Amino acid sequence: MVQSSKRKRANSTVENFKDVRQKIRSLEAGLSDKSNLNNIVDMFRYAKSDNAQIAHTAIHALNRVFTNFLMKGDLKKLKNVDSSSAQAKVQMWLHTQYVDYLTYVRSLLASEEPGLQLPALNILMANIKSESENLMNNNGAYHFANDIYGLIVKAIIFNDNFNEHLRKEVVEKYLNVYDDLRHYFMKDAAALMEQAYEKNEELKKNKKNKDTAALEDLGSVAKNVFAILESIRTFPTEASEIDEFWTVNPRKYEPKPQKPKTDDLLGDEGLLSDSDIEEEDTTQKNNTGKQQQKKYKKRKHPLLQLGIHQRGFSDCWVTMLKLPLTEEMYKKILLILHKRILPHMYEPKLLMDFLTESYNIGGAVSLLALNGLFTLITEHNLDYPDFYKKLYSLLDRNLMHVKYRSRFFRLLDLFLSSANKAIEEHNDPFDMDSMDPYECKAIDSSLWEVQTLSQHYYANVSTLAKIFGEQFLKPKYNLEDFLDHTYATFFTTEIDRKRKKEPALAIEKPSVVVWEI
Repeated sequence: MVQSSKRKRANSTVENFKDVRQKIRSLEAGLSDKSNLNNIVDMFRYAKSDNAQIAHTAIHALNRVFTNFLMKGDLKKLKNVDSSSAQAKVQMWLHTQYVDYLTYVRSLLASEEPGLQLPALNILMANIKSESENLMNNNGAYHFANDIYGLIVKAIIFNDNFNEHLRKEVVEKYLNVYDDLRHYFMKDAAALMEQAYEKNEELKKNKKNKDTAALEDLGSVAKNVFAILESIRTFPTEASEIDEFWTVNPRKYEPKPQKPKTDDLLGDEGLLSDSDIEEEDTTQKNNTGKQQQKKYKKRKHPLLQLGIHQRGFSDCWVTMLKLPLTEEMYKKILLILHKRILPHMYEPKLLMDFLTESYNIGGAVSLLALNGLFTLITEHNLDYPDFYKKLYSLLDRNLMHVKYRSRFFRLLDLFLSSANKAIEEHNDPFDMDSMDPYECKAIDSSLWEVQTLSQHYYANVSTLAKIFGEQFLKPKYNLEDFLDHTYATFFTTEIDRKRKKEPALAIEKPSVVVWEI
């Protein structure tokens, strides 16, 4: 009887959904007549249903309805019409319903129901395309609906339910594919994080304000933004690579080239470099009627400029790094910084504060910060006189037990082989407690430890130690050959080694064993 009851409830739910779906379709069809605009209210009610299937059907139906109104111009403000007229009031009501609908769909990005969360994202992204295209068609100039897109970005990065499904959809379907969506995401995310950061700082300064609930959870925001930035694997390295757009290529709306009034050309987002200006040949007739060629400069749209994309990238990363980060996030960022962040920064030196802060944390984080700092010093002329002092302070016995030991020694070999390191002579004895390589007097050390190691029981160690007692006539050893050795690899090597004879024992093996109790 119990199973029969469950089956009846399940069938009833299916039948109810089918009935409601048909009602939604009828309501949508009825909106072809503007006298039935109140159908939107009923459809909105279904969109807020607790039944995910019903809500899914309703939000898609409403999307089709509002997209149709948008492209027909029914949602824009009427010109030369009395605001108190019936026509103006209907238009205002319709626009309000549209705004409320988009607000509700954005709220679904935090839904715990994947069947609503991901469709909501796709509806919102489709709306961005419709809004942008509608404005471009009306104005005849390129436009990206960033006023609406920015609200979507905010709903994503401040999302309390930002999960792997949503991250994958955002990155793989949109940000890793389309240059405009990636650029405006980084630009908007940077602005939103900066606003939240400043708001929190202001609240902290106001000692009278004890309302901690008003503070933004910046740690959660940093976690969400980093999850997205870490997953972005496509970024242009040349302007010619900026060629995939969710809306349209801005080049389609570029004005015809004309001779500039002055030599200074300003873009929408800053001064253009030479690479941002294209020369175009135009053929004209001179006074004698003969054709002659003239070269005119034309200005690229900011979205087609590599420098603009790099600025957005830099702003997003630098602002995110100001937020509270966990030690795990520090490690992940530092691991990808050298190859995936620094090369795309508009001004790499902006990472100086983050790298020095990371260097001061200690442990594995300090080790991982070395590479980024060294890159800034050698490739971007960063003046950091304490680099080798801090490097020396990391050389202690704990170093042999950290996870990134091999990586550190590879970097150490690189740093010490650099011409940047000057070695001074000292007359005072070695001070083992000093953390400053310039003050510890290591050059005066007798290196008795190396002499001891030359008598080490393990042949590989003693052989290497004895090298210091000989003339350095052999080629430099490749440090890479030794970095991956551990006690475990030493033990395995000895166990598996083929021996010519049995090893000597410290005692004689007894021929007879007599036990007495």
